[in-house]
Amino acid sequence: MERMTDTQLPSLLISLDAEKAFDRLEWPFLFRLLTTWGFPMSFISTLRSLYDSPTSAVITPGTVPTSFSVGNGTRQGCPLSPLLFALSLEPLLSAIRHSPHITGVTVGGEEYKVSAYADDVLLTLSHPSASIPPLLSLLRDFSAVSGYKVNLEKSVAMPFSLSASICQEIESSSGFRFTRSSLKYLGVWLTPDVKGLHSLNYEAMFKLLGEDLERWGREGVSWIGRINCIKMNLLPRLLYLFQALPIWVCPRSLRQLQSQIEGFVWGGGRRRVSKYVLYRPKERGGLGLPHLYKYFQAAQIAQFVMFHLPQHSQRWADLESDLFAPDLPQFYFWLPKEFRPLLRSTCTATLTSLRVWDSVRDKFHLCSCYSPLMPYLRNRAFVPGLSPSAFTAFENIDLQRIKHFRSPGGDWFSFSDLQSKGDLRTFDHFRFLQIRDFLSQQYISRAASQKLTFFESMCDSGRAPKALISTLYSHFSCEDVSWLTPGFIARWEADIGEELEGEEWQDMWENIAKVSICVTLKEQAYKTLYRWYATPVLLSHLQPGTPDVCWKGCGARGTLFHMWWLCPKVRSFWDRIGDLLEEVFQQPVPLDPWAFLLHRSPASLQGPDCKLFHRIVLGARRALAKHWRAGEVPSVEVARAYIAEAHHMDKLSAVIHNSLPSFYKTWSRWEETN
Repeated sequence: MERMTDTQLPSLLISLDAEKAFDRLEWPFLFRLLTTWGFPMSFISTLRSLYDSPTSAVITPGTVPTSFSVGNGTRQGCPLSPLLFALSLEPLLSAIRHSPHITGVTVGGEEYKVSAYADDVLLTLSHPSASIPPLLSLLRDFSAVSGYKVNLEKSVAMPFSLSASICQEIESSSGFRFTRSSLKYLGVWLTPDVKGLHSLNYEAMFKLLGEDLERWGREGVSWIGRINCIKMNLLPRLLYLFQALPIWVCPRSLRQLQSQIEGFVWGGGRRRVSKYVLYRPKERGGLGLPHLYKYFQAAQIAQFVMFHLPQHSQRWADLESDLFAPDLPQFYFWLPKEFRPLLRSTCTATLTSLRVWDSVRDKFHLCSCYSPLMPYLRNRAFVPGLSPSAFTAFENIDLQRIKHFRSPGGDWFSFSDLQSKGDLRTFDHFRFLQIRDFLSQQYISRAASQKLTFFESMCDSGRAPKALISTLYSHFSCEDVSWLTPGFIARWEADIGEELEGEEWQDMWENIAKVSICVTLKEQAYKTLYRWYATPVLLSHLQPGTPDVCWKGCGARGTLFHMWWLCPKVRSFWDRIGDLLEEVFQQPVPLDPWAFLLHRSPASLQGPDCKLFHRIVLGARRALAKHWRAGEVPSVEVARAYIAEAHHMDKLSAVIHNSLPSFYKTWSRWEETN
């Protein structure tokens, strides 16, 4: 759209609406198409059996349904249906692409006419007065053989650089509905001016999400359940926009929505854990609430990674690269700002990625100031390279970055070494000497020999990593210097009188995350970890004059660790739980506060026994928490009831997920003794 606007090319953006798309596909056309394309006859025969004389019926209450035969359309609910429809549409799309009478928008020698996903087709046509008649003829011919039919009244066209009279003429002859404001494709509103994209998409989405949060806040959902709701419902909708519409998003708007999310998580009440813990990744002891701005950054940097794939791997990347000419994003981005030539591109998507890249490359240690992937061509620090044509021979043998001139052993390649790689002639030796002189500078030499960071290795691999956005977001979260060591670590270590290694804390965090699939049960483990519970000492601090002695009547100061572990009555409760564990495991289990309170795995237990131990002590802590302000501790029978509840929840989950063998392996010792 930017290209059409900038060049003032008379053009049309057309969104085709297919009438009952999946229900109109003609079977003879489908099977003939599969045969023509060389699908195995065994596959086609199997498919024919699925489409052999199917029937359907309309069920009306109080009447006997009458069946009728179905003669076209893909089978509803069949996982093959979307693929079959996409295959059936390909001849039409191919005919449009290869028609000399239907012209598209040309960028960098490549013509762009069609974008399609399932039954949603978007056409970018230039010179519409000449292109529309053959397009309509093609649609009619294809409809006659395939059943595919375009609903012209619902198909929308948006003109670029076309007069009102021409638009009216095309509208009356084609039947397309014209709009100059916006049209919707794949859930994204497109506008002639890039400036209108933010208000129609992001601002509307922020308003909708705010209304959803307000509505969900009235439901009785736990705080961990609310975090999961954000992850599963709100975040995917934003991530789709971050990827489908790579324009700059105002951080202030995201912060405002982030504030609404925090209010939703805590039900409008006081925040019970620090913000650092709330957003900290689960594997680092946090709750993993999504940080929207970091996800936006990750989505933009993920697009930068894709520029490093081989040419023609991603058509959108080829388009943006052509719009970035004469530079290339996969080289330009690696240049320090002071080394970059004047940027000529106006492509909003690539400029957004560049803006985000400049803000995160140092902050999250994605690369050093001078990266081994830095190019020497179109680099202001290497003046001869500002005329790249003189170094074409080096580019042709893939010598484009400063690291390419060093051997794996760290030595510089000689000219003869490079000649063995490809066609370098004698007169290229002068250019080689110019490059070597540039590389001999101390900071360049040091950069060329340094080890690649994880991100540099990802880009240099030339492959598309799986879960790319999640990987980048996780890295941004772990590298954020503002997320220091959580305060609860030092406080627990001070209470228990022992400092743990980082790996031990990570093991405990992993055990807590896996202690139960039930949110209610898991919530108690996190509450204990985060020192959630009010104590006499805390209330005395908040309300001067309130006694700070233990609620169990022992007379000691009621600190958190005292209430959980040191109180004589509580200690007797844990002694009885220890007896219960000895009965279950047929061996004594040491009374270790790290294990009983924070889920450190006992050294004497392994595998399934360890999992069962964590479930038993979780049930015991739930019983104790229910009697938190009572004068007495719960009985072992009460603890058994909570453990039985965990047993029941695990069994229901195992039935649903068809994992009963794993369930019995974990709970067998408990079932044998209870």
